[in-house]
Amino acid sequence: MIKKPLVVVIPLVLMVMVVYSTAFSKTLVIDHKIASPSANTYSFMKRTTGGETMSVFRSVQPAVDAAADGDTIVIREGMYKEAVVINKRGLTIMNFNDEEVIIDGNNPSLGPLVKIEKPDITLTGLIIMHSSAFGIYSLNNSNIHISHCEVSYSEDGGIVFVNGENVIVEHCRVHHNNYKGLQAGHEGITMRGVRNFEVRFCEVYDNNEEGIDAKYGALYGKIHHNKLYRNNGPQIYVDVATHIDIFNNIIFDAVSKAGISVNIESEWKPEELP
Repeated sequence: MIKKPLVVVIPLVLMVMVVYSTAFSKTLVIDHKIASPSANTYSFMKRTTGGETMSVFRSVQPAVDAAADGDTIVIREGMYKEAVVINKRGLTIMNFNDEEVIIDGNNPSLGPLVKIEKPDITLTGLIIMHSSAFGIYSLNNSNIHISHCEVSYSEDGGIVFVNGENVIVEHCRVHHNNYKGLQAGHEGITMRGVRNFEVRFCEVYDNNEEGIDAKYGALYGKIHHNKLYRNNGPQIYVDVATHIDIFNNIIFDAVSKAGISVNIESEWKPEELP
């Protein structure tokens, strides 16, 4: 059974204020219940078209494609069977209120399910599951904030950042990823070559590789106030990384290796820093 992630509840009145509060960015809505692929009017109460003037879409990717840099995308409750490529800078993508929003890669087989291609991105309150590759994947991006999300049952790593800087992952539940086993790419939460990152207040468990990994040039990172257990490898793993602070974590039920492991396993060289 899916555990709902902790989310920030946004009252409807506040949401309406967000929709109309800025002249330079807009809010787009995604609701799988609308009859048409997209519309220019929407009723929050009825979940139908024909209400207030705003852009509404039936699926996620068309809304992302229609958005401009800096826009906010609000997703209503439901299961969205699609992979999403975030190709606009400065987007905020979030669930509406405490509604359960699932992005699912099972039937058809899809992955990575959320691929971040631009900087300054915020993801909040999403359940991402059954990816045929990674759950959330970002390459060479900065200023990324992932919060109150659940990522599970990915064939490869759950939340993976490769190169980049200024990344926060917080209040997330990451579990049952790396279904390929030792052949899977990356770990439950991976920071590879990332400068200035924090992984905090997350629950990371039952992944078939390490829990939280800082590796290959990761620099100035903080891993703290997390709960980690039953991951197949060190619960927290540091490999060829520098200035990584690890504190106030709860770690138990290590499967076969250390709770916290610091190693130099590869021939990676400092000049490979991004």
